[in-house]
Amino acid sequence: MTTQQPDPPASTSARSLTASTTEYLVAEMVRHYRSTPGAQDIDKLRDIGERVGKALAERLSTDRKPPLSSQLEVVKWICKDFWTAVFQKSVDNLKTNHKGTFLLRDTSFRWTRRVSQNVYGGVERIPGSTMCAEYLVLPEAMVKGALRAFGVEATVQAETSTLGAQVDFTIIVPQTGDVE
Repeated sequence: MTTQQPDPPASTSARSLTASTTEYLVAEMVRHYRSTPGAQDIDKLRDIGERVGKALAERLSTDRKPPLSSQLEVVKWICKDFWTAVFQKSVDNLKTNHKGTFLLRDTSFRWTRRVSQNVYGGVERIPGSTMCAEYLVLPEAMVKGALRAFGVEATVQAETSTLGAQVDFTIIVPQTGDVE
């Protein structure tokens, strides 16, 4: 009698290769848009992020039943499903005031973890706070695009107090006077 061994888990090296490829792609996009003068170039990066976030949210939620019906459900979906697809982990903490403001905290944000080492800065030394702000433009825009995919118009602001380790994403949904 032979016993059948379970299939081995998905290759972690393939997964880490994909994650590191994404991190380097983001780094090169930021470097490209940083090297061309003018604020409109960062706006191009925001546009790319919003389109990618919206398309990814639409793709990830195609089979979702029942549909998300409230802002809180949309934000919870972003914290779990969207975040896992993009950053390989869930958000560490979600807070809300139940009046349209949400705080998503990621205590080990992947895309900025190497900023403190200035790995992406090349020969030039760039202040860490400047680099972190630049590396947060794309994920801010992706979250905004994902929200837009569900019909939620909001502002998204990301900030970090500890260089690259913890990032807080603040989502503010303007209240229209209607109560959910």
